[in-house]
Amino acid sequence: MVERLSIKTGEDEQEITLSTSREDIGALLIKVLGNLIPFGGAFAEVITALIPHQKIDRVIRLVEKLNYKFEHEPRKINAEELKTPEFRDLFEDGFIAATRALSEDRLEFIATLLTKSLTVEEIKHDEKKKLLGILNALTDSEVVWLKSFNLDYDEQDKFYERHKEIFDFEPGVMGMSEMEMSRETIATEYRRTLQNLNLIDDKRRLTRLGRFFLHFIGQIKDFD
Repeated sequence: MVERLSIKTGEDEQEITLSTSREDIGALLIKVLGNLIPFGGAFAEVITALIPHQKIDRVIRLVEKLNYKFEHEPRKINAEELKTPEFRDLFEDGFIAATRALSEDRLEFIATLLTKSLTVEEIKHDEKKKLLGILNALTDSEVVWLKSFNLDYDEQDKFYERHKEIFDFEPGVMGMSEMEMSRETIATEYRRTLQNLNLIDDKRRLTRLGRFFLHFIGQIKDFD
């Protein structure tokens, strides 16, 4: 567990520890978030009320990712859009999800989804919440499995090598060890979860929802 965290507030660097009071953390977050994004200060109070001290570093990393995406988004994001009840609702859900994120990939998925919630205007607020709910229902391994169903033939070897810790077992081979059989069973459960969420069909092909979900978390560039 991380016991101390150094954060920059402008040009200064200050340290948060588990003994730092919520009031002091709130003051520091107002500074750091205010420097990162235009709506940062408005959400600092919400953040400090929702998350324990040791998870604040994940939230700050998420805010940094959001700041980068907002700055580089081709469609200019107006600061007033960030203050709407709909975005605040999704933003709070995203921050809670960030406190549970155990990987940078997960934080990247959340940041991409929050950014697209502002730039993809054709879908409704409840639909955006549903997509975030789907992400929360999936493990990182299940997201990798889902993406594997959208690979071109020439992409497969490199993808499976990059994620060999997920795919390095021989399914259905005689003489498998108990561990290998258990891992195959878990992989079957991963696929069943994807099917139950209507992300793949019974032939293990991506559904339209599956493709749209991958697009919304930045794993498919083009969606039509």
